[in-house]
Amino acid sequence: MQNSVRAEAGMAEIEKVIRNHEGPTAVYEIRFRNQAVYPPLYLASDGSVLNSNLTVAVGASEDSIAVSTGSEASGLKMDDLPANVVLTIRHQAPTAEVEAISRVSSGNQVYYTITFKSPLHHPELMIRDDGHLMQ
Repeated sequence: MQNSVRAEAGMAEIEKVIRNHEGPTAVYEIRFRNQAVYPPLYLASDGSVLNSNLTVAVGASEDSIAVSTGSEASGLKMDDLPANVVLTIRHQAPTAEVEAISRVSSGNQVYYTITFKSPLHHPELMIRDDGHLMQ
């Protein structure tokens, strides 16, 4: 479901998630902090995007792994990262200049790959979304 939210709203700040159990499957209503720009998003438990009348607008992807890169097309920047990830980067490579950021999700696991402009001095980091460095 996280992939569906990010595909529809990018890194928009989520204000509230409401789970509705009525009917045969659970439906999630995602409300964003900036409601003028981001209206409520409705998702089925499989990640399908739903219209407000709960019909399927976009079916869920069958891919179990999704990747976003820090290229201009996706726009991943340090400001887009969870605070714990940024803290880990600053602790591991305080003077390094970031070359690219990739966001990888597999099932319910999310992690970020950070590459630096000087890879000889600062090797690539792989950090979970909770800020723990992966070995």
